[in-house]
Amino acid sequence: MSNLLHLATPVISLDEPCFLLIEEHMQSPNAKGFHRYQIVTVVRNDELVEWHHDMGDAKRFKNIDQFRIPGGVRDEQTKRLYIEHTVGELQEIADQLRSRPQMSRNIPHTDLIALYARYLDIQASKQRSKHAPH
Repeated sequence: MSNLLHLATPVISLDEPCFLLIEEHMQSPNAKGFHRYQIVTVVRNDELVEWHHDMGDAKRFKNIDQFRIPGGVRDEQTKRLYIEHTVGELQEIADQLRSRPQMSRNIPHTDLIALYARYLDIQASKQRSKHAPH
């Protein structure tokens, strides 16, 4: 959870420069369960401003991934914002992401330590075979 103060706006326009669009499940303001929210960060007067849209009960989005879609970047040295997308473009991408099935969570487990040890053994045997008498 961020401890930064965020500026908010009650309205946005589809053609506004958009820095970020997030869809995630969060506690509803009345603390009666979780809702899905679309949080859109736009640029106004060189400031980032957030707009929140309550999309309803999170249970309706049970098999839909939460996501973040960047629309621009901030140069950390100059603090300048570079925006590539509008609100409308990112909302269209969000609609497409929401309509696809949830990504599989069945990612196979890989023992990286054992894999690296095997790699080292192979490298050592290659070195021994190079220096062995013929």
